[in-house]
Amino acid sequence: MVRYLLFFSYIGTKFNGAQAQAAIDVRNPRVRTVQCALEAGLLTLKPKNEPRTSLSSRTDSGVHAFESTAHVDLHHFEHGKFYKPDVITFAMNVYFADRDCDVRILRTRIVPDEFNCRHNATSRTYVYRIAVPKRDILPGLPDMSLRSKYISLLPLLEMNSCNLVYPPFDAEAAGKAARLFRGTHNFTSFMMKRSSRDRNPPRNPVRNMEVAEMTPGRGILVEHDQFHDHLEYWDFTFRSSGFLHRQVRRMVGALCAVGSGRLTEENITYMLDNPSHLSWMKFNPGHTPPQGLFLKKVTYNEKDMTLPADYFEVIAKYPHATYLNQKRNVFTGFFEVLRQRAKQLSPDPASQP
Repeated sequence: MVRYLLFFSYIGTKFNGAQAQAAIDVRNPRVRTVQCALEAGLLTLKPKNEPRTSLSSRTDSGVHAFESTAHVDLHHFEHGKFYKPDVITFAMNVYFADRDCDVRILRTRIVPDEFNCRHNATSRTYVYRIAVPKRDILPGLPDMSLRSKYISLLPLLEMNSCNLVYPPFDAEAAGKAARLFRGTHNFTSFMMKRSSRDRNPPRNPVRNMEVAEMTPGRGILVEHDQFHDHLEYWDFTFRSSGFLHRQVRRMVGALCAVGSGRLTEENITYMLDNPSHLSWMKFNPGHTPPQGLFLKKVTYNEKDMTLPADYFEVIAKYPHATYLNQKRNVFTGFFEVLRQRAKQLSPDPASQP
C-alpha cells in the first residue's frame, strides 16, 4: 500500500463543491463533486482497495482551483508492484478528458505514509478576480439597471471566472483597506455563521494573514477580445495557513464595499476588533459570488514529503503492508525478542533462597 499526493486543478462551475458530503457511489455520473470525480478516476487504475481521497481544501460550488491537493492510498492489483506517479497522472487525465470532466491532474508523487495533505499544509493562497467597467461607457442607456447596463460588456470567457463590480470603484481605497487584514486577527466577523445542525467542533477563528493585497489583473485572452477595452481587472490575493468558511468571499465583499464608498477602513477595523456575526450584520456589505474565487496554491515543507532511504526496498519486500506498519512490526518484533531474552536471563524468584 502506497500513499500518493495528487496535485490537481479544476473548474468549479459544474461541481457541487469539492468535498463529497456523504458515503455515495463515486461511479454514479450524477454525483458532481471534485472528490467523487477524483475517486472515479482512480478506479480506472483497478486498485485492490477502494480509493478514498482526503482533500487539503474544501471549496464551495462554483469555486475554481489552479492547484489543489489530495492524498490517497493505493494497493496495486499485481502482487509486489506499485503505481508509478506518472502513470496515475496520465490515466486519470485520459479518464477526465474522455468524460468532459473539468479536472486535470498536474502531477503525482509518492509521500510518506503519515503525510496528510490537509494537516501538513503550511499555507494556502486564494485569488479573487473582479472586473470593473469603465465609467460612462454606455451614456445613451441611462434608464437601464446597473446589471443590465454592464453585464453585456463581460467577455464570454469571463462569465464564470470573475465577478463584475459596478462603478464607481475607488481601487486605491480598496487596496489600502486590504492591508488591514494582514497579521493575526480573529476573523469571526468574516466567517459564515455556524448552523444549529452543525455537530462538528467549532474551528479556531484566529488566523495569521501573511498576504492580503489587491493588484492589477488581466483578462483571459485580452488581446483577442474587444470587450476587454471597457474593463479594468483587479486581483485580491490572500495567503494564510487556513481559511474559514466564506472568509475570502466576505473579505472581498467588504473591500468592494470600501471601493464603492459603502464602507470605510474604520468599518473594516471595527469588524476585526469586534469579532462576531453581529458586527458583520451591522454593516452587511455582502459576500461576493463564488465564480471569481480561485485556490491558487497549497504549500508544503519538502522535508514532510521526503521518503525514507529504504522506502522502496521495504514496500517491494512487503507489498501488502504500508511502509510505516512494516517498520512498526519490525520494531515490535525486535523488542519482543529482547523482552523474551530478558525474561530468560532473569532469575526465577521462586528459586531464590
